Order: sequence, then structure tokens, then C-alpha cells
Amino acid sequence: MLYVTTRDHNDAYTPHRVLGESTASDGGLFLPMQFPTVSREQIADLKNKSFGQNMADILNLFFQAR
Repeated sequence: MLYVTTRDHNDAYTPHRVLGESTASDGGLFLPMQFPTVSREQIADLKNKSFGQNMADILNLFFQAR
């Protein structure tokens, strides 16, 4: 997944860079270029997992390399 900033949608940033900086060099905040989609089944399955596993699964949606 790639990220853009709230001030510039032309430059893309990697998850590694986003995690290493609090704001972009242009002073903007980082946003995903595209939000991941989650199925109804994935949402329903959240109740069957621990809080820690849910957090790991959700964060992996935003920080996995594609």
C-alpha cells in the first residue's frame, strides 16, 4: 500500500517511510492512497479473535507490501 499527504497527492510514500516520520516533508499528514476493503465475513469473524489478533490483522491491511 502506498501513501500520499494531505497537501500533495502526487508523491507516493512507502509504509516504511510513513512509519518513520510523524509528518511528510511538505508538512502534511499521511493518508493511504486507497483504503483496503473488508468483507462482511471478515468483519463478522472479528468476534472470534482476540483483541491483539484483530489489531494485527487490521494493521496488516494498511502496512503490507503489495
